[in-house]
Amino acid sequence: MKLFLVTICLCCLCGQSLAQLPTAHVTGLVRDKETKEAIPFATAIFYKVTDWGLVVGDTCNTNETGRYYFDLDTAIQVYKILGNAPEYFANEIEVKKFEAGDTLNRNINIEKEYTPELPTRKEFRKAKRDFLNDPFSTLSRRSLKKHIRFSRKEMRGKWRTARKTNRKKRQPKSTG
Repeated sequence: MKLFLVTICLCCLCGQSLAQLPTAHVTGLVRDKETKEAIPFATAIFYKVTDWGLVVGDTCNTNETGRYYFDLDTAIQVYKILGNAPEYFANEIEVKKFEAGDTLNRNINIEKEYTPELPTRKEFRKAKRDFLNDPFSTLSRRSLKKHIRFSRKEMRGKWRTARKTNRKKRQPKSTG
């Protein structure tokens, strides 16, 4: 019975000492690369860099000010933090050389994705005319017309949705 109580006490003491491992803290902003403005509700993921590769440590969403916060174990000396948001490319930073009790401030700058604008109907018709009248075209006229017919249907749908959204934007506010 004494042996049983001694092992339980040792387990409790070891458990408490393991729970109190020295930690460091890392905090920072997920920002737009060009404007340097914080991006609210972006995703921040931190990875532990080990001998076997990257191991996911924790994931969090930034708050309304674009700030994230992680606790780091000082036993592992290298971490990577990845920042991402909708309509942005992901970017990562490396965090190393820290001591127990340190609070590190590391900002992650992420770049906005490029979204091309739709051509107008006039531009589309001109491109079609130039494409069909190209004397150096290697495709047959029939296959070119088929290709343009499909792209015209696709563009028609996009123009309709663009027109609908523009109508919604232009509606006058009703006075009551």
